[in-house]
Amino acid sequence: MTKRLIDVDDDALDAARARLGTITIKDTVNEALCNAARDRSTQLASALSVLTDANLDDRSAAWSYDADFDHIASATGQPTRWIVDRGSID
Repeated sequence: MTKRLIDVDDDALDAARARLGTITIKDTVNEALCNAARDRSTQLASALSVLTDANLDDRSAAWSYDADFDHIASATGQPTRWIVDRGSID
């Protein structure tokens, strides 16, 4: 564990305390961080599930620009941008 000096939004801290049922700043911040990490793990598991369930007999389909690209990006939360017009290449 590392000691850190940070500015904290008091209103957000109070709201987090009420939501998490914590009392101390340390407990509130640690619980919030654990929740965020758990949520991220869930997102990653969901994205991997999409890939696992994909029919990739033709591996080129795994890298095509189509709705799957947007679906996987939304599941992982990764920032993306189209570099060509969407649907313009296969």
